[in-house]
Amino acid sequence: GGLASSSPSTLDYAMLGCGLSLLLVSLLGVASSRCQSRCLLKLYTTLMATVELAMVSVVGVLVYIGPNGLASTLDANWSHVQAISPLSQKDVNEVLSHHWYKLLIAGGLIAVVMFLVLVAACVLRRTLVLQPTEKVDASETAGLLRDDGDDDLEM
Repeated sequence: GGLASSSPSTLDYAMLGCGLSLLLVSLLGVASSRCQSRCLLKLYTTLMATVELAMVSVVGVLVYIGPNGLASTLDANWSHVQAISPLSQKDVNEVLSHHWYKLLIAGGLIAVVMFLVLVAACVLRRTLVLQPTEKVDASETAGLLRDDGDDDLEM
């Protein structure tokens, strides 16, 4: 994985797995709204809530550790980063500190968009749950079942 290495790393497979799982969750959302399935919408909403919680947790951890905490984590694991980065350790630290707030803003915006998708799924699910069902009383059913010959075509 990365620029300096030709073989994929575990992180590459993890990122690919995350992307594929988000694709599958999105396809589940499309299918559940097309079929208007309450059960699939409930599953989709639960999965999206889990993804949203994970995204907010990652952004929260980044805010908590701050740029200095991220730099110290990078320093402690530099041997792993060096295998995939063409930059020096000093350059990577400078790039991280320079783009720190942009990373937080991007993560926060993604979390907000995912929250809006989650709210839309909840609204759609509630709409399906509250859809009025047409009630047929016994006299209507009896009238439909009774064959009194009025519907026959005469030639």
